[in-house]
Amino acid sequence: MNMVTAAQLLEAAKGVSLLYVEDDTALRESTAKLLRNFFPHLRLAENGQVAWDQLQEETADLVITDIRMPVLDGIELCRRIKANDFNLPVMVISAHDEVTYLTEMINLGVDQFLAKPLDLQQLLPKLHRLCQGIQLKKASQETDKKRAEYLESLRRLNQDKDRFFSIISHDLKSPFNGILGLTEYMSTHKDQFNPQEWGEIAQQLHQSAQRYYQLLLNLLDWARLQRGLMEFHPQVTELFDLVEQRIGPLLDFAAQKQISLQPQIDAELLVKVDRDMVGMVIHNLISNGIKFTPKGGRIELSAQVEGAWAWVTVKDNGVGMPEKIKNKLFQLEEKVSTPGTENESGTGLGLHLCREMVERHQGSIRVESELGQGSSFIFSLPLA
Repeated sequence: MNMVTAAQLLEAAKGVSLLYVEDDTALRESTAKLLRNFFPHLRLAENGQVAWDQLQEETADLVITDIRMPVLDGIELCRRIKANDFNLPVMVISAHDEVTYLTEMINLGVDQFLAKPLDLQQLLPKLHRLCQGIQLKKASQETDKKRAEYLESLRRLNQDKDRFFSIISHDLKSPFNGILGLTEYMSTHKDQFNPQEWGEIAQQLHQSAQRYYQLLLNLLDWARLQRGLMEFHPQVTELFDLVEQRIGPLLDFAAQKQISLQPQIDAELLVKVDRDMVGMVIHNLISNGIKFTPKGGRIELSAQVEGAWAWVTVKDNGVGMPEKIKNKLFQLEEKVSTPGTENESGTGLGLHLCREMVERHQGSIRVESELGQGSSFIFSLPLA
């Protein structure tokens, strides 16, 4: 048997948790004193039943057990371990007169045996070999985990790519076909419209162009995020000032539906954020609120401080949404967007962008909504 140094065993046993089962109190304590030099994660049990109860609460990487013990012996403990597919190695420490027991333990698939009294020159190599196997298994499991995470990442990227092209091919192309058709009709029947009708059509075209321009901006921003081209530059910012800047360009859109925008944010509240990203979040959430709020409605913006975070709420008294849409709202896997109160179109991409940009700040975003009762979008930003 190859000699193994204490340093080699210490290295191989890194991170390995050990459960040692022995009914002899003196032997259990003396052996535990030795084992603790190599296994900081060591637990003790005075019989098989205590050991089994411990494994139900928290499993181990390795079990060392005596055979003959009261209440539940080592044979039954090993049988339960193997029957429940715990997939952990077991070393049995036995007296020289327990040959018949050893035969049964071999049939159960015990990994190592060691005779009493314990011999350090025999114990270290056996433990070293078991620990090496455990480390190889852990490395393999970690590799499998990373591979699964990588495959899941690829799956999501493919879904996002498919959704991206769906938005380009349908949600962006179709509306422009309508605009082109309308402008073509206008150009060929220009003498049939009076000045008031021309003004109404021009206003509709302008509103449509604004909405589709915002969609195009969202698409470009999403593409920049996916390619890692959108830099993240957090800075100390007055949240009220940032909200005021982003509300400005939306006032006309809100006025057309007679919707009031009511910011209720402390002027002295400071957050540490990327102004462009958070500005996009605020813009998208307010635009979304306007779209789903009927004429004469209102949108409220507020912020509450909790711990190291400012929780910002954008609340409307609009149409709300059913549970099945709410649960998928921030995902790109499938289209869940519905027309607005005046048939404004949407893709759901803006809310997906909001989630990604909030998460760049280590924050989170959620929605609270009931059909017919309005919606509240709540997201967190780090305080300065």
